[in-house]
Amino acid sequence: SMSRDPNAVKLREMNIRKLFGDTAFSKIVCLDTGAPKHSVLAKYNGEGLYWIEDNYNNCLAGLEYGLKPILMEHGFNMMEHLPPGVTKVTAWKEIYELITGEKAYG
Repeated sequence: SMSRDPNAVKLREMNIRKLFGDTAFSKIVCLDTGAPKHSVLAKYNGEGLYWIEDNYNNCLAGLEYGLKPILMEHGFNMMEHLPPGVTKVTAWKEIYELITGEKAYG
């Protein structure tokens, strides 16, 4: 969640495509800042997809819907206890390695 402002969404999509290429994500969903994510996550219930988050509660919501949560570590979530099924990382490189099973270069 960040904003539903069309200009902000367009910039977010441009940044994602710049960093990950045009084919890394098939869909990008932007919610209002602080909006609950349950209704969006419910659409993917039981799919076993990866769910990358920095908010601990939203990470747990992804786990509740049968996703594979990856919690990106930040100062505001460093002390959180992680339940089984949640992985904490410090960099996108770790996410790449988790998802692909390959060593990232760089």
